[in-house]
Amino acid sequence: YEVLGDADKRRRYDNQKAFFSEESGEEWDGADSGFQPPGQPVTNWTRLSQLMEMDEPCVIHVYSDQRHYFGQWMFEVVQEVKLAHLNVFTADEILLQRLGVRRYPMFIITPGEGRPHQVYFPHGFDFFHFSDSVRQAVLETVPYGDSVTPLHSEAALDAFLRLHPHGSSK
Repeated sequence: YEVLGDADKRRRYDNQKAFFSEESGEEWDGADSGFQPPGQPVTNWTRLSQLMEMDEPCVIHVYSDQRHYFGQWMFEVVQEVKLAHLNVFTADEILLQRLGVRRYPMFIITPGEGRPHQVYFPHGFDFFHFSDSVRQAVLETVPYGDSVTPLHSEAALDAFLRLHPHGSSK
């Protein structure tokens, strides 16, 4: 009744023709009903603003249900960047309008320090290597100087090479 009794939620439900929530009771082959994704839920503008104003990058996963877009990739991504989740059926309508959410899954990538966010829509082969695709989108959003520490002296280079004798890809 919570969905069907609310005109906005019902419209979103009818338009998506998908599950309203994770508690729908429907299972599918390979489903893990005990799966707990890393990260925090985002349901309102205040919480989203807090994430966007942090000093560190954050990936906000926008989704409609857990059926296709939850999985191991989350545990890989969260090793390198903060992760949050926004369910289009439980988030405030004004939040979805302000973000311009029209399709999902989508990822809102905030580079941190109040800088403008970028939106990433995975497609095609992205789904075969989801964690790599999301990390690549983060690298394309976060300014280079924030993800790579510049070496300004020969002493700094020597110190780096002592720690990473063969260089580093990170």
